[in-house]
Amino acid sequence: MSGHTKSLAFTPIADRLSKLIPRLASDQAGEVVATAAAIGRTLAGAGLDWHDLAARLTGQTLTDLLAKADARPTSPSPPPQRPAPPPKPEPSPWPTFGTTSHARRKLWLAAIAKDAEIMATVESDIFAAFRGRMADAPDAVTTDDTRLFNRLARAAWTKGLRIDREPPPWPTWAKLSHFGRLGMLDVVVAEAALTETEAETMTAFRAAYYRHQITPGGKLIRVFNAACRNLWDRGWRPEQKAA
Repeated sequence: MSGHTKSLAFTPIADRLSKLIPRLASDQAGEVVATAAAIGRTLAGAGLDWHDLAARLTGQTLTDLLAKADARPTSPSPPPQRPAPPPKPEPSPWPTFGTTSHARRKLWLAAIAKDAEIMATVESDIFAAFRGRMADAPDAVTTDDTRLFNRLARAAWTKGLRIDREPPPWPTWAKLSHFGRLGMLDVVVAEAALTETEAETMTAFRAAYYRHQITPGGKLIRVFNAACRNLWDRGWRPEQKAA
């Protein structure tokens, strides 16, 4: 049936439809169902259906309605959610090679060396060689040295070991490199920071140490550190040069 023919088919049933359609607004469900069935029968009797009725009411054909529905834009899909960046790791509470100063690394190594339980986890010659590099040639510290320090420091921290005191502000044997010690030996002798006997001892010691012919013992180191502290207490600072 063409669109024009269908339009003509509504003429004989228009009056009946105009009476039935308002009943669809009833608040009685049974009446609404019965009215819908009556409309369906009326349309069928004229060779029509509900689609034809909808097209008649909108002034469009069924084909037009379907085409319009197909052309209706779909809602755009939301943009993909970016995953949240992973949280930044919290800094380790225990000391690490990268978060401690050179002087405090030496303090930690000195404390670790006194702990028999921790020292049992590392070969003594490896530990001694590492401490030697830290004392005389910190620039020669290797990646393995760094890993060793981090492992031992974490073990010490876990056991409850703490280094509460800060290293003294004046130069000490442990804080200085090989060449720094040589320079300070010049200063302490030139600045008369030692007694005459100590000055002679440190002068001879400097010559032997410069030629790597001697490894200082505890007494020489204590004299050296005391002389450095004496200079510091008198107002000397590293920026000053020996007279």
